[in-house]
Amino acid sequence: MHGYQFNTLIDFCTLTLAKKHTSMLRARHALRSSAAALPRRFARSAAALPRQSGEDQSFPAAAALPLALALAATAARCDGTELEGRRDPYGGIVCDCADAEGDFAARLDASLAAWRSAGVRGVWLRIPLARAELVPVAASRGFQFHSAEPGHALMTRWLPDTPSPLPPNASHQVGVGSIVVNGRNEVLLVQEAVGPAAGKGIWKIPTGLVNAREDVGAAAVRETLEETGLRCTFRKVLAFRHSHAAPQGKSDLFFTVLLAPVDDDQALVLQESEIAAAKWASLAGDLLEQRPYPKDTPLWRLLYELALGPDGKVGDVPGLTRDAFPGRRKGTEDVVYSSRRA
Repeated sequence: MHGYQFNTLIDFCTLTLAKKHTSMLRARHALRSSAAALPRRFARSAAALPRQSGEDQSFPAAAALPLALALAATAARCDGTELEGRRDPYGGIVCDCADAEGDFAARLDASLAAWRSAGVRGVWLRIPLARAELVPVAASRGFQFHSAEPGHALMTRWLPDTPSPLPPNASHQVGVGSIVVNGRNEVLLVQEAVGPAAGKGIWKIPTGLVNAREDVGAAAVRETLEETGLRCTFRKVLAFRHSHAAPQGKSDLFFTVLLAPVDDDQALVLQESEIAAAKWASLAGDLLEQRPYPKDTPLWRLLYELALGPDGKVGDVPGLTRDAFPGRRKGTEDVVYSSRRA
């Protein structure tokens, strides 16, 4: 940064402080007194600002410190050192390294020093796959993997000398099973073409995983449509199972969801890559009597039995219905499942 550019920043900061504290002379003194928070060569320039007669030397330096820190960050960015990032609500900073130019190691070192001085707590580095060479640089400076997506890895570091409270990677996968009941009190069953039940003649309900930012009810409707071509509507969540043996060391939540066909006369169109066969059958007379699954597996038998009403009618049981509200992100919904209307 050239001297005239820095002086312009000093003048801007002086005017800003003056508007807030009414005295330009006091503001200039406060900014000079906070020069220790600036990079060394800029601090000397700030401290060397000419004093003017009549300045109030009692103005507290602490009042100018936030602006001095902001000036330090601006100076570092203009000097091509500090990485750009956005502050999060918890005192941390998130940096996207896609466009990081120059000597990344030097810039990261300068950034860590500046962030510590500014009181930053957690640092999140988003490193795209195309910049994978930055990963070992970050790792050598104490960053750890947090999570990864197809296009990027997320690395974190906690700066204070205390145990890190940064949230870990997602702990669960979420699955759904669709109990689709038609007007004849029949449920939709399928046989899988791939997976552990493939080729064993086992009938089961349509199942699948919930996508990111997808509602549980919407996932059940989508999976049923994809696997069988059947268009359905959500009615209620019946139950869920919590287990701790999912792949990659995760836990698992599995929801059984009651659906109803939009039209009972729809033709079934199978997803051949996933489904070998499909049929309508009796829940009590066919599925619950099938051995070894689910008749000899108490957990799954219970999940299916919970869908049977006292008169044998599928779905005539308590459950959780949904109330939707505008989500925090534009175009999304936040959903509450409860028994208040069950």
